[in-house]
Amino acid sequence: MRDPDGNLVIDTILQGRYRIIKLVDIGPISRMYKGYDMKLKKYIFVKELIATYKDTYLRQQAIEQFKSEAKIIFKLNHENLPKFGDYFDCDESRYLITEYIEGKRLNSIVESQKDYLDEKQVIDWALELCDVLSYLHKIEPNPVIFRDMSPYSIMLSDCGKLKLIDFGISKVYEIDAITRGIARSATPYYSPIEQILGGTDIRSDIYSLGATIYYLLTKEPPMDAMDRSYEDEPMKSCREINPDVSPALDRIIMTAMEMDKRDRYQDVDEIKSDLLKILEYRAQSTSVLSEKTSLQVIPSSSSQDMTYKRYRRLSTHSLPVTDNLPKGKDITSLASVVDEKIFPPPKKLDKDIKKIDIEITLEESVRKGLDLKQFKPRTLAPSLNVSDRLKEIRKPQKKVKLEQDIPVLNEGEIIIGRYRVEELIRENPLSKVYKGIDLRKNHIIAIKELFIDILLKPEEREQAIEKFHAETRMLLQLSHPNLPGFEDYFTLEGRNYLIMEYIEGKTILSIIENCYVLPSWEYAVEWCLQLCSVLGYLHSRKPKPIIFRGLCPENIMLDDSNLIKLIDFGIAKLYDSNERTLSVSKVATTHFSPPEQYSGQTDSRSDIYSLGATLYYILTGKVPPDSVDRVMYNIPFSPKEFSDEIPSILVSLVLKAMETEKEKRFQQISEIEEYLRNL
Repeated sequence: MRDPDGNLVIDTILQGRYRIIKLVDIGPISRMYKGYDMKLKKYIFVKELIATYKDTYLRQQAIEQFKSEAKIIFKLNHENLPKFGDYFDCDESRYLITEYIEGKRLNSIVESQKDYLDEKQVIDWALELCDVLSYLHKIEPNPVIFRDMSPYSIMLSDCGKLKLIDFGISKVYEIDAITRGIARSATPYYSPIEQILGGTDIRSDIYSLGATIYYLLTKEPPMDAMDRSYEDEPMKSCREINPDVSPALDRIIMTAMEMDKRDRYQDVDEIKSDLLKILEYRAQSTSVLSEKTSLQVIPSSSSQDMTYKRYRRLSTHSLPVTDNLPKGKDITSLASVVDEKIFPPPKKLDKDIKKIDIEITLEESVRKGLDLKQFKPRTLAPSLNVSDRLKEIRKPQKKVKLEQDIPVLNEGEIIIGRYRVEELIRENPLSKVYKGIDLRKNHIIAIKELFIDILLKPEEREQAIEKFHAETRMLLQLSHPNLPGFEDYFTLEGRNYLIMEYIEGKTILSIIENCYVLPSWEYAVEWCLQLCSVLGYLHSRKPKPIIFRGLCPENIMLDDSNLIKLIDFGIAKLYDSNERTLSVSKVATTHFSPPEQYSGQTDSRSDIYSLGATLYYILTGKVPPDSVDRVMYNIPFSPKEFSDEIPSILVSLVLKAMETEKEKRFQQISEIEEYLRNL
């Protein structure tokens, strides 16, 4: 029996043995219940796979990931891991039985504290976490990567031991393995950049460990890795938030959380050694100097962090012990000497941190250990800053001229007594999108205002408005994991509103523009498969297929669970080959729309062109030539635009999808999907 939300109800019995007591937690792909083992007469945790993916591909990924987790954890035996008892299928669901742990999650402990946690307590916990990660990373024949360390996945048991309680996205690490999309789920603030782009290894756990310690010391989550990749301001150091954090510990955390995994600690044991060194200093200096003074041997300025990390990974291994200090000098008087030894004077750097030179040859990349299968470095001209570079690769967008200015809704304005406007978050020639609140349901929504009535030609207005309203209402019937939920549609005082699910995440445009490395081609394929799934769903609608006609990196969002969402239906239409396209729906997205969209002769193959153009952008980091320019000026389209590391079959797929003559393209989305699955 299940409740309306799909959760198992209290007293449900599984396998004639495990009784459900209460729901404890809901994660990206699973639910956790407190249960009771009636055979062994003890409490347990019951973990259930959430198989809500309507897309068969994503569902199968979730199932395979859950099975992988079960295979991993039954081999584990460590005091900081729960014991695992059973795994079974029941009524098309899958369950994992683990030891029940009485205690509190670390985030709950931190939230309940008025003051900051004691540094020694945090170091002791960090050492426990180092031990369990070291155990996982040294498992033979392949290490286990936890990939979900955060204050939410660590429990302090009543007996005082930390326990890692969620192996939902763990994996056995193989260098050539392709990570499943469902297992790439990232925990905001605690996951490194490579976990979002694809390509995790043991250094990914090191980043998450550093981020977890950061939170324990500051009571604030660190800046999210994606935000760090393009924000102008660097992440605050722990000491900027909590001045009582010792410089040595601050340095360890910032090194563990370096954006480039080659600049982090390369092994958990290195962190453990440095943490033990701090405890050694504390013990040795207690009788001579105050605790704060004894630790002033490492500078902690965040600006220094940004400077020094470009030349070497810094460690406290070379710090002197107090027994070996020159006679007559205390540790504070030697601070500058130690600093010069560990921190050589920096080379002259560009004032603008955005002016970075990462021209890396293949030979140099191999020498430096760059994982070319996962990342393709962007080669930037040192003299160009980011804004100059974007201007270089992007043409000005062709604007739609409006007959009149459209006023912006005011913050706090309430529509039809139910939807309160919070802020404008996105706009284009056909719509404005606001973040809002559904006062009746008390949850966040997106309010999309459509400008069809204003943009229609006078001769089209009367016959088209009702048809447009009917077509927009059909969105309320759509249900697909790669589409936002559509909740309401109405008109008010001549203005049209669509109420949709509010999605937290970043657009593909934002991700590609603001990261200095491109996603691996395997990850681009994962995204494209999700796009094929949703486009195939739209094209197969009855009685008429839906043509999206607005597919481009700006209209594709990667949400916080790493799921693709199509977010703009401003120019979608129900396809009828005998119908004339409204002038407003002929609006094309420069670089991503096919030639026929400018004349209004679109069909499902138009979406195929836009899909190919979007995949081109993800793989190369450049917008493709505009289709009209290609036709008018006979601009060649060469495979040389792509990296040699991208499979030729994938390059051929992009070129065929982007044929200017739609008869030469793939004729069905399913053809592209088959190509991608064969990769």
